Amino acid sequence: MRKPVQTNPDWLREAQQTGKQYSAFQANRHLHNLINISTLGAVLAAFAVTMVNSQFYIDSVLVRFAVQAIAFGYIYFVIHILVIHEASHNIFLITGNPATTKRINRLCGWLACLYFGVHYDAFWRVGHVEHHRNPVVENDPQNCPRNTRTGKRLLVEIGKLLIWPPYSLKSVLACPQALKPGWQTTAALLIFQGLLFGSFLLVAWTTHTLVVFLAAIHGFGIAQSLNLVKISMEHGGATGKDPRIFCRSRSSDFFLRSLLMPLNISMHFEHHLIDTIPWYNLRAAHLQIFRITPEEMKPVLFNCGLRATIRQIQG
Repeated sequence: MRKPVQTNPDWLREAQQTGKQYSAFQANRHLHNLINISTLGAVLAAFAVTMVNSQFYIDSVLVRFAVQAIAFGYIYFVIHILVIHEASHNIFLITGNPATTKRINRLCGWLACLYFGVHYDAFWRVGHVEHHRNPVVENDPQNCPRNTRTGKRLLVEIGKLLIWPPYSLKSVLACPQALKPGWQTTAALLIFQGLLFGSFLLVAWTTHTLVVFLAAIHGFGIAQSLNLVKISMEHGGATGKDPRIFCRSRSSDFFLRSLLMPLNISMHFEHHLIDTIPWYNLRAAHLQIFRITPEEMKPVLFNCGLRATIRQIQG
């Protein structure tokens, strides 16, 4: 395993101090919670509209399926960013008591992960913290080198996901896990998934909305495809091989960034620098940290523009 090289130049310490002012724990917790709950409400409303509106005002079944699959995939992707990822850093919801905050975030993380069949404690509560400690190494539970794809390897993996969406769970869990779930929890997850999607299929069959069911299933492949592109932008190519831990994460700022990588998820260097910055503050933190960063380090840590971002994805 590659050993981490710890270098703490003065500018990096200054950037960390500057970034801390944007931490969720420096914010008004009531306003913070309101932002996240209202955003989640909007996402769930979009999910309900996509689920219930089986016709989607489109005559072609194939086009309607494609539109709904993309909608489901995008919604799944946003839920991962907003709920699961923020909860893994104990900043989805915040209370005045740290222990209560941890319990609430763990509950929210688990509730969201149940739909996706992922063990929250293993992959997120423990696995994501391990990823932050030493990213893109063989024992990184989330972004080990074989799961940090660029170029042709990335396209091949996306092709598999679009052809066979259930492959997404194998793709997500491609790296060795720091915490091995017990067979009882794994069995419970599988049973829950079977009951959930079995019920979904039964309703779809009886209401003649199988297209919606198939689109919802296909959404898993689309969500993981977006996630793999995100990982490529964050840690792909030479970025993930840098011996300096702080240089193994990169931010990308490009045209349509807010649409393609929602909730500022592409502001990744800043997130690894201070992992308690909530999604809605990442852009402001990025602007301040970018200003502090020496000119010679900016090409190492930031993809500025669409062309630089595409080069990063190409590897």
